[in-house]
Amino acid sequence: MTSEECTLLLKDFDFVHFWTYNDFSHQGHRMNIEQIRRTHELCRGSKKVMIGLNFYGTQYSLNEHRAGKTGVGNGNTLMGKEYLKLLSDPSAKLEFNYENMEHAMVLERDNTIVFFPSMTSLEYRIELARELGVGVGIWDYGQGLDYFANLL
Repeated sequence: MTSEECTLLLKDFDFVHFWTYNDFSHQGHRMNIEQIRRTHELCRGSKKVMIGLNFYGTQYSLNEHRAGKTGVGNGNTLMGKEYLKLLSDPSAKLEFNYENMEHAMVLERDNTIVFFPSMTSLEYRIELARELGVGVGIWDYGQGLDYFANLL
């Protein structure tokens, strides 16, 4: 999107919700904090921008992810209950990606990587929204973990 396109959208709509998840331009599920900041700058700091937060996750083949083949249509949507079931697996290992400020769960024996919002990843994005003076838009509110609502 260009600054001009954003200006046109903001002129005709009350709010513009930026979809900051399902970003496959890097190794992660969501846009990293700097990408979100740059997107906001395209809109010249408008207060009508909303940073998108997803409350669902996505499960991918670990081999495809490592080969950079993680993309639209390659993953399976994962709801909170399914995530908790996978997390209870003794082989599950949580990793934190500092570039994307998000957790990933790796299950090597199942050749699986799962991106699911965590309290930490949501807190970073909510704090960025506060810093920029913008709102947040939530996708699939009822699909996450019960404590997500406590962050709002």
